[in-house]
Amino acid sequence: MGRTVRRLGLGLLLFTLAGCGQLGGPATSEHPIVIVYMLDAARADYFSSYGHPYPTTPEMDAMAAEGVRFARHYSHAHVTAVSVPQLFTARLDAPPLMIYPPGWEMPWWNRDEVPMDDMVFLPHLLSEAGYDTRMVTTHPWTTAESRFSRGFEHFYDVPRTSYYAPAEDVFARAREAIDAYRAEGLERPLFLYIHLLDTHTPHDGTPPVNKFFSLDELGWTPEQWRQNQPGIRNRRYIKDPDPKLIEAYEGAVRSSLYYTDLHLGRFKRYVEERIDAPTTHVITADHGDALGENGYFEHILPTFGTDATHHIPLIMSGPGLTPGAVVDRLTGMVDVMPTLLDLLEVDLPSSKVLDGRSMTRVIDEPRSRWREIVPYVHRLGWTRSRLGFRGEASSVVMTADGELFQNDGGFDFRPLGRLEPEGSRSSTTPDGEELSRESVPPQAFWDFVDRYQGRMARRPTMPLARSMIVPLPELRIRPVVTEPMQPESSTCWTAGPWRERRRALTLRALKPGARCEPLTVGFSVPLGGYAVHWKVNRFEGKGRLRITLPGSEPIEFGPADATGGELSLGRALAPTGNLELKVEVLGVPEHLALGSLRLEREGSLQPEEVQEVDPETIEQLRSLGYLDG
Repeated sequence: MGRTVRRLGLGLLLFTLAGCGQLGGPATSEHPIVIVYMLDAARADYFSSYGHPYPTTPEMDAMAAEGVRFARHYSHAHVTAVSVPQLFTARLDAPPLMIYPPGWEMPWWNRDEVPMDDMVFLPHLLSEAGYDTRMVTTHPWTTAESRFSRGFEHFYDVPRTSYYAPAEDVFARAREAIDAYRAEGLERPLFLYIHLLDTHTPHDGTPPVNKFFSLDELGWTPEQWRQNQPGIRNRRYIKDPDPKLIEAYEGAVRSSLYYTDLHLGRFKRYVEERIDAPTTHVITADHGDALGENGYFEHILPTFGTDATHHIPLIMSGPGLTPGAVVDRLTGMVDVMPTLLDLLEVDLPSSKVLDGRSMTRVIDEPRSRWREIVPYVHRLGWTRSRLGFRGEASSVVMTADGELFQNDGGFDFRPLGRLEPEGSRSSTTPDGEELSRESVPPQAFWDFVDRYQGRMARRPTMPLARSMIVPLPELRIRPVVTEPMQPESSTCWTAGPWRERRRALTLRALKPGARCEPLTVGFSVPLGGYAVHWKVNRFEGKGRLRITLPGSEPIEFGPADATGGELSLGRALAPTGNLELKVEVLGVPEHLALGSLRLEREGSLQPEEVQEVDPETIEQLRSLGYLDG
């Protein structure tokens, strides 16, 4: 069946059919309907059914009373681009499926990866099972061109008035999708996905979303609020935020959630009035948001591993679900897809593998054996990841460098120590004691780490069709000692602050007059050969900078040369997936500001140029055209 992309209204014919449907009553169908509502950045503890003191979600509370509420449900990631693919593949190592719109600098690792052979995308699987799959979205990353959106047979884009379209407009498009489905004869079961953004920043300050929101105490106008509220621009961290500001922000979040809830309830009744069919409703979020805890707002990296970001709602109602049930077990995003497949009696092909499991078991048998942890995943680059888990009483986060931290779900991260690669027992805790995998239970976490890292190591890579920008937060910067390091130069370099809009990282010489040792700046990249260019965003100070690419002549430049242009550094091979530059300071500037690196893929690698890659992977790369010969 061909795929339909609807960007405008459905026209007079559909309007007439919808009107006739109103007069004739609901059409009866034995085919089931499944509707998944994604409330972007909606944390669970702001739903009144999850204990929030304000009546923020009366409509969704009623749906929870009709079905099942999962009290301790968690996302595995703190960003949409990772968590939504995890939901629709039931895989913790889900590939990127979304695409940034024109004008955005898209992270390069989101452009060049392919799914593994044992992975399946839920809309594809349902289409093969006979479902009519439709998607309604206002998210700027789920464009018609993205792999995510292309997985649905019918795509409804909701024009954005600013960052997103309001829930009222999104549900108007969703009603069009329902009317179109009905006009086509209800011949197949329906799977409808609706992605809403009202619960994401920015939170407006104008009606009808101001039920719990007032700017009176702040003395701001709505326009000032739109321009200066937390969570936007560079206001994702505010040191010692004013309690009145936090109170206003929380009120805006409550109001946005209430507004979404209001229109979600109206849409549910709209569906019931037009189609008499067994209907399953699934309400969830991709992640939560920090709301001023420790000065953090939104879902930036320091919030990874906290309940504010990971504890999300999950409400399911429909056939086969016990009304009023509450599941008080640890469940995760990857468990939703297998649960739906179980309820819909759709079989998973034997060649496909899911990380999640059906939650129908814990609904029917609350005391049955279940998972010990919910894993957390955040990819920092091509191969490096920040991992962690939510356990019964606490959370643990492991950085890409093996540092382990524990918290009780909040923002008080306590260091446990550092594990060397492969769990070396030479690692120590802050108290000087030995740190090993056995000292950081549960074993389920280490099983997950081994499985995840093993999968990532085997995943094939794709050649780049165009240049890519490597964002500097993903650099691995470490000093390279070419001679005995002098004490005064041991802390010569400090990095920061990261400037998101300019994509510049400042390197500061701490001690004027001290000689800074060279740095090796490392990147994780797909295997291949590259033409390397350095874009200089800004340069401050009196010294000069020398950058050397292995196998190429050094390039020197100073303030007069750094006017925002690009420097060609030469060509380099990355046969192991790593690319390194040597950065040296000539003279001692007070500040240095480096820009971003642009890499252009130049041809394929010869098999003998590929290092530390097993023969099976080489064959995969050759079969996909990534290797010559």
